[in-house]
Amino acid sequence: METLFFALLTFFIVVAVHEGGHFLLARWCGIRVLRFSLGFGPPLLSWRDRQGTRFMLSWIPLGGYVQMLQADDSLPGLLQSGSFDRSPLISRVLVILAGPAFNVLLAILIFWGLHLVATPGIVPVVDQVRTDSPAELAGLEPGWRITGVDGRPVADVAALHLALVHRMGESGTIDLQLQALDDERQTRVQVPVQQWLAAATPQDPLTELGVQLYHPAPLPVVDRVLKGGAAQQAGLRRGDRLLEADGQALEDWQQWVSYVQERPGQPIVVRIRRADQVLTVEMVPRPQQLEDGRQEGRVGIVAQTAPWPPELLHHRRPGPVQALGGALRQSWELSALILDGLVKMATALISPRHLGGPLTIADVATSSADHGLRAYLAFLALLSLSLAVLNLLPVPLLDGGQLVFQVTEGMIGRPIPDTAKRLAHGLGLVLILGVLVLAVYNDLARYVPMLMGTDGGLR
Repeated sequence: METLFFALLTFFIVVAVHEGGHFLLARWCGIRVLRFSLGFGPPLLSWRDRQGTRFMLSWIPLGGYVQMLQADDSLPGLLQSGSFDRSPLISRVLVILAGPAFNVLLAILIFWGLHLVATPGIVPVVDQVRTDSPAELAGLEPGWRITGVDGRPVADVAALHLALVHRMGESGTIDLQLQALDDERQTRVQVPVQQWLAAATPQDPLTELGVQLYHPAPLPVVDRVLKGGAAQQAGLRRGDRLLEADGQALEDWQQWVSYVQERPGQPIVVRIRRADQVLTVEMVPRPQQLEDGRQEGRVGIVAQTAPWPPELLHHRRPGPVQALGGALRQSWELSALILDGLVKMATALISPRHLGGPLTIADVATSSADHGLRAYLAFLALLSLSLAVLNLLPVPLLDGGQLVFQVTEGMIGRPIPDTAKRLAHGLGLVLILGVLVLAVYNDLARYVPMLMGTDGGLR
């Protein structure tokens, strides 16, 4: 139910903002709106306002639409007043662009708020380099701080990931700029990549390079207990300190993780300290199937985050104007990244398996909500930008396709023949349905094993 709730909430917000943009600009331009629907299919709720617009909340929450009055030569001129296709070209263009524009505006406002209450960023410091990895072949060594990617400065881990993802599907070298932690020495390495991150299974960019960043080792103290996991069934709570596993003392979190992973389906007797009490519980790690066919155990708990050394925290204190500038840059960079990913997918530089559908959105929405309001709002902003970029593609039935029609009619001075429009709409429908089928197929390939319990049942 939690997953369904956050999925519906997320869809509702981004779709309501998008369709609300079309609706408000249509009203502002004097165009009559017949229907405003969130969702498709039969209405679940329905009402009319004083201007005759029927507002609907429909059963299928996969989008929405705004139906505007269209001219009909068989009707008297008075009844055609306020029709969309008889309105000035500039009004039609503004109404079409309003939906994506409102989605972009929502993302900017969210990012602005997140920048105003900025939390310290984590300075990226190389902790380990995997043997025979691209990073080791390039000569990268532990202990260096990563300060730039391909000449682009990166101040924290989030900026590093964003810079690396821009290279998805490409071949050549990734130029990492480095600085020593204890002095001002600087160097750089050229990491070779070949069709990087193009595989069907999305991977972490740093893991693919063979780099593990420094992270303070957490103590075996529970921060979150995931619903449906073995730990929840055993009664573990936030703040519990894991003392022993089958009589073996637990000194750090990684020792506990390794112990659990090696025992899928095997009972583990765990001693814990809760406040002033020492308790004993038993839990059975649920098996998760790995890509190589092996299984590892999962119990569904997350460790408390260990404090970071102050020198590895990047502090930002932007004022309102600086925060707005940061929000605008972030929105632009993410929009460019989304479009770049679509182009690379269309040109086969990266696998179409990267495309996600409703199940992916629902899962990510729930996961981000589990990590707090900040993570959820960041995901909401990213999804809103994605909807804006997708709708501006020049595909019939999308806003971009409608924009092409209107501009073309304005240039040639007459309406495009209905036959051509119907053909274009048919092709657009086939393309959109094809993409939707692919996205749902990818969802099923990712989540059917989870639904059948082969992933450990963490959610």
